[in-house]
Amino acid sequence: KARARYSRLNAEGSAQVARTTSSFSNVGLLGGLIQVNALQAVATSTLRNGQSTGSADGSGFSGLTVAGVSIPADLPPNTTLPIPLLGTVTVNEQTVHNDGSVSVNGLHIKVTTANLLGLPVGAELTVAHASASAAPL
Repeated sequence: KARARYSRLNAEGSAQVARTTSSFSNVGLLGGLIQVNALQAVATSTLRNGQSTGSADGSGFSGLTVAGVSIPADLPPNTTLPIPLLGTVTVNEQTVHNDGSVSVNGLHIKVTTANLLGLPVGAELTVAHASASAAPL
């Protein structure tokens, strides 16, 4: 399991850019119910001429299986999949706010059912989180 996370704020031309990246590889979760070869969340917020915009470009995954089912890498962002006898997982969860701030969760697991793993109903797990906000000072 490898993990790298970094944030930076810099000038790119006439814009100020805030970018955060969170990456994981070879992850197994929930006793093997979820496995992923590579997972990356990228949040970018750009301030140009007083206007902020957000992007999750670069976010994605490869080699994801949920309860033994292979999930295609071209799955649309914010797709929620069932995890039998446990709950749900939202894959590549992306939120771009009106103020240009961005948050991305590679995987967002919600426990909705009493389960053999002993996880309490209502528990949430997030893997590979990135957020960014560039705003005028």
